[in-house]
Amino acid sequence: MDHHVQCDCCQVDAVGDDRFLVEWGHNLGEQGSYRLHVTGIAAAITAWTSFAEDDRTAFNTHDWKFVTEA
Repeated sequence: MDHHVQCDCCQVDAVGDDRFLVEWGHNLGEQGSYRLHVTGIAAAITAWTSFAEDDRTAFNTHDWKFVTEA
């Protein structure tokens, strides 16, 4: 996945009703980002933690969607 976006940031946003958006990319997504919608803060923290610990095996098990801003 890294060939699309250099990753230097990862953030978690609450989007309502116990749903969270986990997003990672470069320059806060200006060049595109990978996004993952999850239910529950535990799932969001798990995805974020695998990024923070540079655990690519765990990180790549999630269903990330690549998004570019037009």
